[in-house]
Amino acid sequence: MGEAPVLVHGEKKLTQSGVILEYLAGRSGEFLPRSEDDRLEALRWIIFDNQKIGGNLGPYRFLRNFAKPLGDPIVMDFLRGRAFSALAIVDKRLSNGPYLLGAEPTIADVSMTSYLYYPPDEFGFDIAAQYKNIGAWLDRIKAMPRWAHPYDLMPGYPMPA
Repeated sequence: MGEAPVLVHGEKKLTQSGVILEYLAGRSGEFLPRSEDDRLEALRWIIFDNQKIGGNLGPYRFLRNFAKPLGDPIVMDFLRGRAFSALAIVDKRLSNGPYLLGAEPTIADVSMTSYLYYPPDEFGFDIAAQYKNIGAWLDRIKAMPRWAHPYDLMPGYPMPA
């Protein structure tokens, strides 16, 4: 499909972060939703994340920081507005419990954090400060064993000026 991420495990080659998360959770037993209804709800939030959060924050962050020339202001306003609308939905959901599906973190939570730990200066706004429930949730995720900041997992950061 010409995309990243890609997981190669033995003979399996998987793309799409949601598929990879489901596979890894099934293999490890960690972050796996407990029931069929929870699995469907996790999938719903993973798709929401991919379309509404990552689908807007990803291009916004790229166009703001890395594109040459930088993104058109009209496009940037559109992407930011769509991202803010989606973040408000996530923030409201997190007002009802510590994680997206309730008391325990699942692959939906792992997926949803994909763009939310990047520094505020890369976005020009502070997601954790603007959305208090998201901020508290990010702190809970960050406090989990074996958590690492995305930049600690990526070679080449910080990028040379």
